[in-house]
Amino acid sequence: MMLKKILIFSILLMSSAFADEAADKAEFKKLYAEFNDLYANSEDIKPIIEVATKLYEIAPKTYGRFHMNTAVVTYNLAALYDEAGGTHANSSERKAVELYKKYFKILDRLNTPKDASYLEQYKKFVIAEFNNFNVSSNHKYAENALKLAYSINLSSLEIADFEYLIAYQRFITEEYEKALHDFMKAKDYYIHVYGENNAKVGRSIQYIATINLKNNNFEVAEENYLKAIDIYQKMEPQIYKMTNDAFLGLSSIYLQQKRFDDIDTLRLHLIETGAYADDLEYLPIVRFNPSYPSVAAENG
Repeated sequence: MMLKKILIFSILLMSSAFADEAADKAEFKKLYAEFNDLYANSEDIKPIIEVATKLYEIAPKTYGRFHMNTAVVTYNLAALYDEAGGTHANSSERKAVELYKKYFKILDRLNTPKDASYLEQYKKFVIAEFNNFNVSSNHKYAENALKLAYSINLSSLEIADFEYLIAYQRFITEEYEKALHDFMKAKDYYIHVYGENNAKVGRSIQYIATINLKNNNFEVAEENYLKAIDIYQKMEPQIYKMTNDAFLGLSSIYLQQKRFDDIDTLRLHLIETGAYADDLEYLPIVRFNPSYPSVAAENG
């Protein structure tokens, strides 16, 4: 199951000399075995969340608030709520965000190294925060994530992908100024890795164009849409479909400027190149594949 990739299973089940503590640990161990069994076999995420919640509630009493086992069950419950919440603002995503906050508070209290593994988990927290459109706190956590990304030994491609991820999240929450800055940095890193003629470079440039269009910077927007289209059309034929959004952006500029001849030219170009042909798959900006079957069905 793909969901296993986002959970933590390293629980330390230690014995105790005190009867009450031993009983608590025995109950914790029993619940954790039930959790693992449900996780491996249940097609419904709800009963897994129910048992994960019991583990979350008993862990502080059993091991203490700032113990790695408490951190583990907190993260697992956060990840499960995150999975149930999908990519939209809802009660599950809000619960996920609060649990992620508690998880990282525990890790920081335990002086956990802020390495690539920490960053990967923090990224899930930042995305959940963006899903809830918490714009004021988005800035804080996104900045923390970016600082962390630059502080550890990531490759240029990993940095580029991370900048792009944060830029996209800021774009969909309409933080256009910050998104523009991040897309420009992502573009530069992608060029460093791939050279100029790459789809990720084109996609970054296209977002730069779109943000400038939203800000009525028509000249800059047009220049960047044309750059993106030029890059796409140097790719394999299957990638031509990615030019559609760029063509739409250009047509919006030309319409607002009453450049009707240019609109006709674009239309003819689309017809001649078959860039909008039905048999070509559209490549989305960011694709989040549901990790759990029942959630995938619910979210469509």
